[in-house]
Amino acid sequence: MERPRCAYYTFVSPQKFSHIITCVLSMRIILLFAFLSLLPTRSFSQIYTQDFGGDDSPDLPIGWSKSPANASVDLSTASVSPSGGANLRANNNIGGSGAGAITFQIEGEINATGFKNIQASFEHRRTGAMPAIGMQYSINGVDWSPVPGFTTNANSTWSTINLSLPSNANNVSDLRLRWSYSAVGGGASAANYRIDNLIISGAPCAAAPSTQATNFSSSGITTDQMTINFTRGNGDRVVVLAKESAPVDSDPTDGLSYTANAQFGSGSEIGIGNFVVYDGIGNNVTVTGLAIGTTYYFAIYEYSSDCFTYKTPPLTSDATTPVQLAYFNIQSADINSISLIWKTLSEQSNQLFEIEHSVNGVEFKTFGRVNGAGNSNAERYYEYVHRAPAFGVNFYRLKQVDFNGDYSYSPIRSVRIAEPLSIRLFPSPAADRLTLQLDKPLSEDAVWAMFDQSGRLVQRGVFASHQLLPDFDLTTLSAGFYTLQVIAGRDSFVRKFQKQ
Repeated sequence: MERPRCAYYTFVSPQKFSHIITCVLSMRIILLFAFLSLLPTRSFSQIYTQDFGGDDSPDLPIGWSKSPANASVDLSTASVSPSGGANLRANNNIGGSGAGAITFQIEGEINATGFKNIQASFEHRRTGAMPAIGMQYSINGVDWSPVPGFTTNANSTWSTINLSLPSNANNVSDLRLRWSYSAVGGGASAANYRIDNLIISGAPCAAAPSTQATNFSSSGITTDQMTINFTRGNGDRVVVLAKESAPVDSDPTDGLSYTANAQFGSGSEIGIGNFVVYDGIGNNVTVTGLAIGTTYYFAIYEYSSDCFTYKTPPLTSDATTPVQLAYFNIQSADINSISLIWKTLSEQSNQLFEIEHSVNGVEFKTFGRVNGAGNSNAERYYEYVHRAPAFGVNFYRLKQVDFNGDYSYSPIRSVRIAEPLSIRLFPSPAADRLTLQLDKPLSEDAVWAMFDQSGRLVQRGVFASHQLLPDFDLTTLSAGFYTLQVIAGRDSFVRKFQKQ
């Protein structure tokens, strides 16, 4: 917009004076619009209004009630009201003269769903002899809290009060208000408190997210924790619910916020057994405190934190903690077979065990399967025999597979199977010297001994593990038959020979 041009004059004629006034006004209007453009805009809508009917009926409006039933709370035109008709009058007595606690309230009429920044505005007056008045609100009809800023002046003059309700009154389907006081009695001429022209208003909430979270996956599953992963939708926050052994069956309530705790069972509970394990802006949560061999069900909700409006239906899935494996061991091993044994303390959705084998501890291949018990809280024992294992080190692990395809691995176990030695003694029969021929080095240095036919030790000694042709001096031995025994760690053997 072009700035108005205002000239400056030393002598001001009436026409020029009019021009100056027009310029000044134009510039003030421009400055006013510029100021207003900087102010935040806030669009409020009326949610509920009540002017109390404009007649002298003693009946309270629909949705309004009083306690006790004979409390002197009714509609009246005895005092000029701002609406020009009837107003609600609360007298300082019960049943005309009695004393006691009195409340009057409205319920079932204020639907603040979809609104935030709830405001309550009304006119009221209190005579000097009337007891102090309290005003409270409730979002569930059970828990009541004081309305901040509510006061009454005992001057018998109508005044307007504007109140802002706390944020937990946002987006509530049955917002309730009540007024209370302690009547001290005083007969028909008792003092009173009056209200008129009640208006409840609020600003529209942001819409619920239009896109739900997707791509559920689980990772890092152990016997007591797992990580839940997902792709975010278009809410500004997301909340995750978890339930043990059954699908989540209660949704978050619009307008309510919840306390999240990744320790299962420690966050807010919605319905029965549905616990809030995450509330935030991320795309994963590690849930802890889980039971072994148990299936957990999850429901993920995108939501708008403006008024806590939740996108439904949620993204749902489940994951199972592993079978409780007591042990997995190698029971026996030789060149012909290796016996594997394991025990479970409990099983949940356990379809089978795959037995995997490796010769290098890195690359495993499945060579056997054993069916699981499905669901069991009893101890279970399993065994599998690997026939004709490889020479050298054999590595084994169990892959426990659930019916839904989830799986987990056991610790790795290993055992070494030594390749048989090829042994030859020569010459036979021997004269002064005997030679032992080996086809490969021994696992350790060898201790050897010779025995005669009666079992008496006649010679003994050692030779290094790398010697493939150790020889023995027989010159001190008499002619006859002898036994050579060699022990070298895992390698040991006995051979007979003849001395000439």
